[in-house]
Amino acid sequence: MNSGGNLTIDEAAVCASLEMTATGNSPISVSIQTGQSLTVSGAININAPSQNNAHTLSVNDGSLSCSSLSMADTNNGMRPLTLGISSGTATISGNLTMAGATDENFVSISTTGTLNIGGTFTTDLTVGAFSAGSGTVNYNGTGAQAIRGAAYNNLTFSGGGEKTLSGPASVSGTLTLTNGNLVTATGILVTLGSGASVSGGSKDSFIDGPLAKTGNGDFTFPVGDAGIYAPVGISTLGASSTFTAEYFRAIPTDPLDFVGTIDHISGVEYWDVSGGTSASVTLSWRASSGVTDLTSLVVAHYVGTTWQDRGQASTSGNAAAGTITSNSVTTFSPFTLASTAADASNPLPVELLSFTAKKETKGVLLEWETATEVNNAFFQVERSLDGKVFDAISKVEGVGNSDITQSYQMMDKNPRTGINYYRLKQVDFDGDFEYHPIVSVDMAPIKEASLQLFPNPAIDKVNVFLPSSVEGPADIAIYNAMGQLVKTTTIDLAKGNNTTDIDIQELAMGRYTLIVNYAGQRLTQAPLVIQK
Repeated sequence: MNSGGNLTIDEAAVCASLEMTATGNSPISVSIQTGQSLTVSGAININAPSQNNAHTLSVNDGSLSCSSLSMADTNNGMRPLTLGISSGTATISGNLTMAGATDENFVSISTTGTLNIGGTFTTDLTVGAFSAGSGTVNYNGTGAQAIRGAAYNNLTFSGGGEKTLSGPASVSGTLTLTNGNLVTATGILVTLGSGASVSGGSKDSFIDGPLAKTGNGDFTFPVGDAGIYAPVGISTLGASSTFTAEYFRAIPTDPLDFVGTIDHISGVEYWDVSGGTSASVTLSWRASSGVTDLTSLVVAHYVGTTWQDRGQASTSGNAAAGTITSNSVTTFSPFTLASTAADASNPLPVELLSFTAKKETKGVLLEWETATEVNNAFFQVERSLDGKVFDAISKVEGVGNSDITQSYQMMDKNPRTGINYYRLKQVDFDGDFEYHPIVSVDMAPIKEASLQLFPNPAIDKVNVFLPSSVEGPADIAIYNAMGQLVKTTTIDLAKGNNTTDIDIQELAMGRYTLIVNYAGQRLTQAPLVIQK
């Protein structure tokens, strides 16, 4: 559309793309009537008017779908561009982009409409304006998505993938967690209003980071970390207040500093809970938490420099999964599970003791140790070239349950050139899993060393002189003129000059090639002549 005017969609319509560009002194309006639909297989571009007019795409009570939608920077608040939804549905499988200022580009849900976004909704809050009305915004992309910081009514996450909040956001209606985690951070989090609620929440969809809730009612925060869903609740609040909660799958601060009745605390997890009024705190556990005896389980609260017993007002569930509620507390800081009985009652397993990656002759050696294990089915070793996207390369069986140190290792015989990133995914028998910290090894090509052989020609022994910038075991291989491997040995390289003698009495007279391999790469080679 390039001449202005109104286009009314009063029956199902389909097109390849839609360009809204007016060259004259006329606005452009596209309006979808109740019950009707407009399907655009490609992009919708709402371009800047040439004069002071408005371009409007109104979904009304109908439906719109497209691969992407973009609004231009008009450089003039008298030339607004608008996507409007009443009670209908707009589905954008890609990005929703606003390039104009907050008085130039508008996305507005006036009543109960739905906006589905599969890509990125412009995250720069100085660009464009968004009004949620009584509607729903559903981020349903299957991959990673950047989430606009905004005031939402209903906010839904589905489709999977990791969603990352780009600015502070609020929800006044319902936060629905169906599939995919929302990553938040201090100062960049979602705050649920006093009338807001949560629907869903599972190991497939949780808040990975802090979440805030305002009000005076009982509430459960659907938080998690490292693939673990670990909700935490507050109840019997003394007054209306804003509480913030976050879960950490990590070793708590000062895990051995506890007082009073506590025998030991969890070594794998804790929750940060803060608020401005008294409340009881409810922690959750799953099989990997190591709970076996509910009667000796208590809530521990970190105060100053020690962990203190905050009691057990009630529990629910069993050793496989459940919750425990503390007595009322008036101050807040980290909370975790603790036991008043010895380890045999509630092992509360410790975190991985170590995980290392080391460059070796045959590749990269990965080694790790655990102090105790509960319900551990196996470890999955994963590798990445960018530290973000990981692929599984090996599976190592766990011992299930153990209260002694266990050691594991595996060799990556095919590392990639450059930096290789590795992480461990520990999987329980019930399918719960968690990721451990990433380690890396630089497998950049090694600068070829200057190899010298003497005497050469040789008769029964050859001396190898090899300056090296790396250290560790290296393989020496001798090949005959037909390319056949006829002899191997090893040398433990040190940085600087290295020498070793090789016995070649058993080799026939002829021409050979001596090759030195280090960490799966050819370090250097030289010709060798043997005489008899």
